[in-house]
Amino acid sequence: MTPWGRAITALRLLEIDPKGLKGIVLHARSGPVRDAFLARIPSQCVRLHPQMNQDTLTGGIDVSTSLSEGTLVRQRGLLDAHKRHFVLTMAERTPPLMAASIASMLDTGTGNTVIM
Repeated sequence: MTPWGRAITALRLLEIDPKGLKGIVLHARSGPVRDAFLARIPSQCVRLHPQMNQDTLTGGIDVSTSLSEGTLVRQRGLLDAHKRHFVLTMAERTPPLMAASIASMLDTGTGNTVIM
């Protein structure tokens, strides 16, 4: 089986059992081949960057809305979604706190998957 065939098989298995697999590891350079692979993902795909703000990932206090409304308002993070694919490029550069947040999200069984 060719590398492309193995990658497509892995993607099909991820579509069949996202809660069981929780993700796949893809070794491909940035370019048209990786883009063609990611285009085959059927549902919403969100790209994550290793240096992304922790509040963006896990949510936090919305300061401006809290001040204007006079009550504590929280904003949801990207990882709070359900049945979403996350693409983590440059996963080897992910800081420990972000890696722990992603692992925690996978452990909760939300149906989210990570493609690295």
